[in-house]
Amino acid sequence: MKTPPTLLLAYVFIVTFFLCFAFWPESQVPQKSPSVVTLRQVLPLVSEPAQPPTVTFLQPVVVTPPVPLVPHSIIVPRSESLTTTPSATAPAQSFIRRPSSERRKILDGILKQDFPSIMQNWLDAGRVEHDLSKQVAISGQFAGVVRVREPNPAFLQQVKDFITDKSNSDYERHAMLAVLGEAATVETENILIEIVTTATDDVTRSAAAGLAGLGTGWSGNQENLAPALEKLWKGDTRDEITLAETAMGMAQVGASSSLELLLTAALLPKGRDDLHKNAALYALNSAHLLNDHSVPPLAARLSRDAPDSEASIFARDILDRMTIVSADQALLAWLRTTPASTAPLARQYARNSQNPAVWQGALAPDVTFRSEAVRAAIRTGYTESNR
Repeated sequence: MKTPPTLLLAYVFIVTFFLCFAFWPESQVPQKSPSVVTLRQVLPLVSEPAQPPTVTFLQPVVVTPPVPLVPHSIIVPRSESLTTTPSATAPAQSFIRRPSSERRKILDGILKQDFPSIMQNWLDAGRVEHDLSKQVAISGQFAGVVRVREPNPAFLQQVKDFITDKSNSDYERHAMLAVLGEAATVETENILIEIVTTATDDVTRSAAAGLAGLGTGWSGNQENLAPALEKLWKGDTRDEITLAETAMGMAQVGASSSLELLLTAALLPKGRDDLHKNAALYALNSAHLLNDHSVPPLAARLSRDAPDSEASIFARDILDRMTIVSADQALLAWLRTTPASTAPLARQYARNSQNPAVWQGALAPDVTFRSEAVRAAIRTGYTESNR
């Protein structure tokens, strides 16, 4: 049976239609090269109004310089802590960024004034000028001025009232405590003791740290500070921190009477008076003793017949840590009277001493020893120290 022509034509048309559709080329949309940037992408056309960008504002961050709350040491903040966002009240140029000659001139001008004026300049540097570097510089020099020029009692009372007034900032109160402690005069010491014994908050209680710093900041004998410390030590206070800091001041001042009190307390039987015992042990094991007058009470506790007794061990260890000549001389004088069992100690002391001439002198033939083994040990230690 033949296919009708109309059906055949229809069939051909349908097949042709689908073939044409299947093979018709797709229209291509031109793509821009990703590496090409046109001006239109960067700048709007002149006829087109530019649309302002959308900006999201963040809450401002307030940067507060760190406040060093150190009882007896003023820390100069790093310069980056001073470069906060300038405000309308900030100085045009902070003190720390001025040339050193200009800073010196400014400080000299301030420090030549009377004490109330110096303190007012110090306060204004922080409260009015908002220049922490200038405030720290003034307080850092203030202690030396107080020590040399000896302010009258009225001004010291003013400083005490400022410290005990809680409306002043903790930083300012700590800074003035530091001035009193670093000045290290009998008058400033007495103010510190008055503050610490009547303390009502953490700042005033920290005045005890000023007592611990006595005896360290200035060269020369400072035994004039010993009586007030010894009176506080023997008084009624039962505060362990106050006693520990008082003991530290006593040890560093180094008067013989102070060392005698501390050694007596440190060697008490446990349970007798542990408050004073622990404070004395803390100070004698921590303080850097530099006063020659602290040596005799220690040397008196060295035993030639019982070199390993508790008192002898405690005293010899303290003397060994000291760096002054008189401490080495005391150890050598003791070793000359001890048996051969102390030879290892003799070698150790001679090897590690910062005063080798003391130990070299012990090798002379006219220097007598109870045990020649001790002399031989000193010779070995001295030789080892020179390698």
